[in-house]
Amino acid sequence: VKTIAIDEAQFFDKSVNDGERNLYDACNILRAKGYKIIITGLDMNHLGQPFGFMPELMAVADEVKKLKSICSVCLEDANMSLRLSQNDEEFQLGSGNEYQARCYRHWLEGIKEREEKKKEISSIKNLKKKEEVSLEEVDSELEEIENQDK
Repeated sequence: VKTIAIDEAQFFDKSVNDGERNLYDACNILRAKGYKIIITGLDMNHLGQPFGFMPELMAVADEVKKLKSICSVCLEDANMSLRLSQNDEEFQLGSGNEYQARCYRHWLEGIKEREEKKKEISSIKNLKKKEEVSLEEVDSELEEIENQDK
């Protein structure tokens, strides 16, 4: 049996230009030609939302195996990824320093903490705009909050 393996499938572009094919199309063509296709990737992004092509690929798969990690807080099974930085871009490649595997409970706690930090940073930036405090004080506050992420 001819086999093709694809890793990090969540990063493949869903959009196609005229006449081009995407990963979903390619997998269907290869499958029709008798290839066994193994695809790995994250099914949810750091916000717990479906990620890239994974939902569509999982829907048509002959078999789906969801692997789990270990929660970095309680050591129970983890199926969520918590982004530690305040970056809100959908795609941010990172190492172990930028993401943590979390169980749902600790992921939710992490999301709440992240939102609180964003509000804190936003309010400090607003103070900076109003010039109610010195720039040195604001920069010091922002640096302290950002260092808490590390």
